[in-house]
Amino acid sequence: MSLQPGDIVTGPIFSEPVKVLAFRAISPELTKIEAVGLHSKKYYDPILGPAELAALSKSSGQHLEFTGEAEHVFLFLEGTRIRNAFQFDPL
Repeated sequence: MSLQPGDIVTGPIFSEPVKVLAFRAISPELTKIEAVGLHSKKYYDPILGPAELAALSKSSGQHLEFTGEAEHVFLFLEGTRIRNAFQFDPL
């Protein structure tokens, strides 16, 4: 598997999806991955063998969820508009 910085990886080694920061071969059989958890922001730096590396899977992309209360979004945006209105309104 060829990993690049910025790839999202999941596997049994990590307790959550992680974003790869660095990926380098230490020896022909060992590879070091530096990554950060997407949810907990925990830093991971395991040294993996060929079997552990094969168990990792690359995510196709970051999944964004747009769920929530529409009224809460409206109130947040309206509050931001009112908070910044003094910069543009001479009255």
